[in-house]
Amino acid sequence: MKINRFTSALAILIAGLFTFYISYYTTEKNSLFVLGGAFISALLTLSGITSITAEDGRKNLPIKLIASFFFVISIFSQFLFLSLSEIIIQTYAFITLGTLSIYILIMYFLLKADLK
Repeated sequence: MKINRFTSALAILIAGLFTFYISYYTTEKNSLFVLGGAFISALLTLSGITSITAEDGRKNLPIKLIASFFFVISIFSQFLFLSLSEIIIQTYAFITLGTLSIYILIMYFLLKADLK
């Protein structure tokens, strides 16, 4: 597995801009928790799309597809929770951490898989 530093920095910048955009629409008293979850979700999925490449070239397309799929799920869940009048923090944490855990496990097993 190789990680490109320039695209990682770009992913951090884009995730920060996304979090800054969401900060205008968050009216919750726990906005720091919501913004932290949005930043981490966007950062991990964008890093998977832009920065991670496998040593075996056959794994690159599945890595990009899975990262893109979870990026769309992450963005959708963030906007879904922002559209609610009151965010239930336990539900937000369960859904956000659950999708990130599934994403990380899939990426781990995909990168460690031995393709023949």
